[in-house]
Amino acid sequence: EEAPVAQKRKAPASQPPAADKKLKGDAGAVPVKKEAPPAKQPPAKAAAAAPGDHIKKAAASGAQFIQSPKFVASIPGYVFKKDKSGLGYYKDVKPAAVQKGGRPSKADAWAEKKLETMKWKDGPQGLKYRDAVVGTGDLIRKGQQAVMHYTGKLQKNGRQFDSSVGKSPFRFGYGR
Repeated sequence: EEAPVAQKRKAPASQPPAADKKLKGDAGAVPVKKEAPPAKQPPAKAAAAAPGDHIKKAAASGAQFIQSPKFVASIPGYVFKKDKSGLGYYKDVKPAAVQKGGRPSKADAWAEKKLETMKWKDGPQGLKYRDAVVGTGDLIRKGQQAVMHYTGKLQKNGRQFDSSVGKSPFRFGYGR
């Protein structure tokens, strides 16, 4: 018959084994037991809401102004600044480019005119064209020579297939 063999037990993983240490500088060195560090406690759940939650809730409701003593978070559609109502988040509003009396400003009128001249026009056999730069000279008459640059692009995907830009301009006799 075999005799039972004693097995050594390991300390649980939560408690490291104690170690004997001798103090330096003592003539009659006395062994000192090192104690295990206290077990870490799980972090307590925060009872308070995360910073900026009240601002995000107010922004979701569509508030025009949300008072805040400091910048907390970036909120889409809002800007953080100091203005008439104080320091805080203001709803971002695009400025109106209209002069007094409800007329568009000179810059807006110019831009509208520019866009109007650049609208696509229908030409013969399904050709679509637009004038990116409108000339300032006299209107062309039958028999005169036209000189211009052009860029040809496919309508379905915008891929350029031909251009005179960077080369000599295109010339042709008008009405011949």
